[in-house]
This record gives sequence, C-alpha cells and structure tokens, in this order.
Amino acid sequence: MKTLTHTLLLTLTLLATLTACGPADEPQADADGKKQLIFISNQEHNARDPQRITWTQDIRLADCLFEPLVLADYTAMKLEPGTAEAWTVSEDLRTYTFTIRSDARWNNGEPVTAHDVAYAWQRAMLPDTTAGYAQLLFVIKGAHDFYDFRAAQAVAYAKADPSQRSAEDDYRKALEYFNQNVGIKTPDERTLVVTLTQPTPYFLDLAAFATFMPVHKKSIEAETTFVASTGQLSMDQRYWSDPDRLVTNGPYQLKQARFRQSNELTPNPHYWNRDAIKNSGVKEIIINDPGTALYSYQGGKAHYWPRVPSGTTAAELAANADNRNDVHLQTMAGTFFINANCEPHLSDGSDNPLADQRVRVALSMAIDRELIVNNVTRMHEPVAKTFIPPNAVAGYEPPAHAAPGYDPAAAKNLLAEAGYNDPATLTGLTLLYRSTDPGESLIAQTLSNMWQRKLGVTVKLEGLENRVVVERVINREYTLARGSWYGDYPDPTTWLDRLRKPVGKRANNASGWDHPPFDTLLNQAATERDTTQRLAMLRDAEAMMLEHQPMFFLYHYISLNLYDPARISGIQNNPWFRVRFQDVVVH
Repeated sequence: MKTLTHTLLLTLTLLATLTACGPADEPQADADGKKQLIFISNQEHNARDPQRITWTQDIRLADCLFEPLVLADYTAMKLEPGTAEAWTVSEDLRTYTFTIRSDARWNNGEPVTAHDVAYAWQRAMLPDTTAGYAQLLFVIKGAHDFYDFRAAQAVAYAKADPSQRSAEDDYRKALEYFNQNVGIKTPDERTLVVTLTQPTPYFLDLAAFATFMPVHKKSIEAETTFVASTGQLSMDQRYWSDPDRLVTNGPYQLKQARFRQSNELTPNPHYWNRDAIKNSGVKEIIINDPGTALYSYQGGKAHYWPRVPSGTTAAELAANADNRNDVHLQTMAGTFFINANCEPHLSDGSDNPLADQRVRVALSMAIDRELIVNNVTRMHEPVAKTFIPPNAVAGYEPPAHAAPGYDPAAAKNLLAEAGYNDPATLTGLTLLYRSTDPGESLIAQTLSNMWQRKLGVTVKLEGLENRVVVERVINREYTLARGSWYGDYPDPTTWLDRLRKPVGKRANNASGWDHPPFDTLLNQAATERDTTQRLAMLRDAEAMMLEHQPMFFLYHYISLNLYDPARISGIQNNPWFRVRFQDVVVH
C-alpha cells in the first residue's frame, strides 16, 4: 500500500503541475526545418528480427526500419504499394505476382531484390528461426510441409551418430526441398511469384505484416552459423541492434541502440520515398515506470507517449481527459486475458488440473470483469466475452452467447463435478504476471482474491520482468499467466489461428490447447469462397473455443495516448495501433 500511495501522490502532483510544464529540450530543426520525433515505450524490445517479432512495441520499431511489399493504412483501411510497386492476382486467386520497385534500396545503397524477400519468407518457415508467426506462411503452397521437413531433420540429427551427420548437408537438402516444393519463385531480380494452397482473402494483409518484411540476405547469412550439437542455424542476435551491421530498407536506419534505454533512428538516405519523411528522425526512450514516464513527458522530454499502461497514471489521465487537449482515447483491436496451461502435464511432469475443461470454466466464471474495469483499471474498458473484439472485423459478429457468465455458484458446482468437492484441494496454481506493470500487479492481486473468496481456491502470485514472463509463457512453464493479443490484420483468423494445434513449444498457442474439431472448422473456413459462409464458420469456431476457455478473456483494450496536437501532427489513431512515424510532423 505504501508504494501505491506514493505513486498516486506523485501522479496527482504531476497532473496538478501540468500547465506549468513546458517543452524543455525541444529538438533543433535540421537544414530542411524538420525536427526529431521523441516517443516513450513502456518495455524493452523482446526481439528485433522481423521474422521473430510478435509484440506491439517490436512491430512499431520494425515498421520504422523495414518495409514490406505492401503497406497497410489502418486508418483509411486500405492497402498501398510498399517495396512492391505493383502486383497481379491470377483468376483462381491462388497466384500473386509482385514487382519490386526499381528504386527500392537498402540503407547501404544496394537494391532490394525478390531474392531478399524470398529469403526472408524462407527464414520464417524454418523452425531454426523460431518465428512467432511461422503459421502465417502456411497459406503458401508447400510451406507447412517444408517446416515439417526441416523439423524432422532436426529430430534425425539429434539421433544420429555425430560422426555420421552433417548440418551443412542437411541444410543443403532443406534448400533443395524448398526450391522444389514451396510456392515461392523468383524468375528475376524484381519479380516474386507466390502460389497459395487455396484462395486466401487476406493474403495481401499478410504481405503487409512484419513477418513478411524483407531482410538483407547477404548480411544475415554472414551472421549465421550452424550449431554443432543441434544442426540448426543460429544467428548472432547482436546484429539487429548494431548500427554498423544492421541493413534495413524502411524509411529509417538505426543510428544508436542502448539496451533498456533508447533507440535512435535517422532517415534512410536510400529510401525510395525519402523526400516524404516529415521529421528529421525518431528517438524511442524506454521507461518502465509510468510515474517516471509521465514526468519525462510533462517535462518536454518526449512528444508522444503511446499506450500509457493501465494503472493509477492512466486512470487519473483518463479521468481528466475532458480538461486536456493531449489525452487521446482509442478503442483497440486487442484483448487482455489470462492464459490457462491446457497441457496434460506441467513442465515439472506433474498432472495439470487445468487440463480439465471444467476447472478452467469454473475459474473463468468466478471472475467479476465489471469490477476489474470499473474499480481496478478504472479505464472502463469493454468487458470481454469473446476473443475477437466487437466491430473489429466488418461483417463478423463475435459469439458472445457462448461465453460463460459470472456465476460463482455454478463455478463451485463445476469444480465438484471435476472432483473438487472441497475447492481447497485444487492446489498448485500460480498466476504469472509482469511486475514491471503496476496495473497488471493490481489485476493479479484482484483475481487471486476473487478465486479465494468466491471459490475457496488458492492461486499464488509470481511477478517477473517482462522478458522472463514472455519466455515462460512461450515455453508453457506456468499454470496461469497474463496474456494479451492485438489483431495483426482485419480478419478473424488473426485471433483464431492463435488457438490452432501448437506447432512446437514456441508456438503462439501459448495455452497448449489442442482441439481437433476447432482446427477442422478453421480449415473448412479457409477453403470457403462465400464470405458470409466463411465468417459463419469462423464464428462457430470461436464459440467452440469459448466453451473450452483455454484463456479467460477480461476486457478489450482502450489505448490512452498522450500527445499535444500543437507540438506534433500526423499521428494515426486507429484500432490496430499502427503509426507511420514518417508521416509525423514535429512543430
């Protein structure tokens, strides 16, 4: 309570002195009259490799440094040419032919080629890369089989006599398999031909996503070696934060990276649309503590603070929104939830009580979501009954009727059916959360208290640094854990595909939920050409998942963003939280 009181007093003091704070240390304009944009991030980056990133703050940085074939304008909800100047689609809607811009250049001056794009997509398909979104590539003909082929190589390598195995030979065979079986061809330097397994209405949206961003083949191959013990490719991850080595094709290039402190970017001198960049560069400052971040923003150290984390600071800012011109609230295409580990056994080999659907549903039914959004976050977010937020996808109505409601009495009956007549015998549960986020700490405490009071179930709490939480969840080394997911493109599959049968330990399906009928419905929807029928199938799939509760959905996000329109303009507020920093003007 002492810490919370101190934070509240600090926040109120800062709010009271709002008008007294001026834009200190304002960046100087360059020769063209442009100034540097400075923004605040709440967490250090989890990854910087475009083929591996999954988190919002990581994608935000990648959008500055790399440019995909297609650009998505999520405010106008339209697609535009990016590194590809044009594309055509075959009559059967399965083959896409992209033409790379003749003036597309890496920041070292070399041309961006179709081979760079093909290499990037191949990297995402390799289990070696541990790409968080590898499954997105599986719409491409032969991609899933290639992934399985390479995974089988790793298994065989591990079993083989060390004197009789060769990582280099295995990789050569994998590349031969790729060239012969995967629907990605590069007939020349500027042409990329992609063949899909079936028509995929959202494929161009995928081509605009970070996983599909091109990377500089020559420099990455120079940083990649084989691990003798596994036969897998391994890359020196320092490449991504080293300005002297990192080669990028986006509007900016990396000038300086300081771990847990800042990232500074300058315009890419060879970017094809260099003249359209409206600032002299971008600087990201990383501040974990919301009180410190607010102090920096109010003191003029930053122009923009996107996604102020939930907690006292955000709640007080939201409460004063009508009296300020720099508080901007935006409903988001994202959901906050609690992951439930659904695997039969926990990482220590013990039986997992959450493998029983009845136990998961009971825990979910004991959560008073209204209390959380009104009294804990105090942001009054829309309570989440479904994974997909309402109005996130045109023509799709989430099946809210399928979600279990708040009913502690029925939850106790479910526990009894599962063999827990005395709920106190349900033991071994721990809720993992990010200790660096004060709002999450409060939510975790509230949930633990609810489960104890409403059900008599003890759930311990474990707060850890964000990076550690991410690794624990990805590897399913937990029982209950905080989770969040933002849609990556405007289609239900960006949420539902996350619940497909896990492909490897590091799959996006962090709950480990495996329900074949759900996968079957998604597969049937993937081949359905009638839009109405397709969305109905996806709705049935979401309803099926909601009945099993592999995650407990709490609320749909509202993003609180701080910026003064008198200081900066050009910020794109949209539910997908994609901002083109090159369009932002610093006044």
